[in-house]
Amino acid sequence: MTDPKSSKDGGRSLFWGCVSQIVIAAILFGGGVWWVYNDFVLGADVKRAGKIFWAALSKTRQLSATKHRAYFVVFDATGHYITIYEDTDNSRTFTSADDRDAIGNPVKLPFDVTFAKVPGPWLGVRPDGSLIWPPEGTPDIPSAEFDRLLADPATANGDVILEKTETGERACIDLDPVTGIVRKIAYPRK
Repeated sequence: MTDPKSSKDGGRSLFWGCVSQIVIAAILFGGGVWWVYNDFVLGADVKRAGKIFWAALSKTRQLSATKHRAYFVVFDATGHYITIYEDTDNSRTFTSADDRDAIGNPVKLPFDVTFAKVPGPWLGVRPDGSLIWPPEGTPDIPSAEFDRLLADPATANGDVILEKTETGERACIDLDPVTGIVRKIAYPRK
């Protein structure tokens, strides 16, 4: 015959075993939601803006190579738009004469994302793919320096920096001035 007290204790241990499994499952689920939020949702606007810039620069390189003429990526003064222009006067600098020959419509960055740093008011691409830096612009950051600065999110820097004003999330973009390609886009976390 079984002791009634032992069956009660067995029921209690079964109950607490189920409760502990539910708590563990809830913790794992919460951790999974946190991971998905941090990796996919947080910074999505900045990541999309980085891809928009990358696509605009790639389109500019393609146009320049096929038409054998310099093209420019022009940054809007408000920091919200990118426009591609053709170098109609062959000056290799963006002038008011080039201002009327926009290729397509201006591309708007996602809401609340602006250019925190750009090489200058424009960035040119030669037919060979190399970049034309504006004379009044900031110099290119060498790739080794870019990688070193990324180690500390407080000092993260790049040739182009996109920033979400509301949250401070950033995309640091390193450009290769010889080939005109985006070498790396990094998303440092504060």
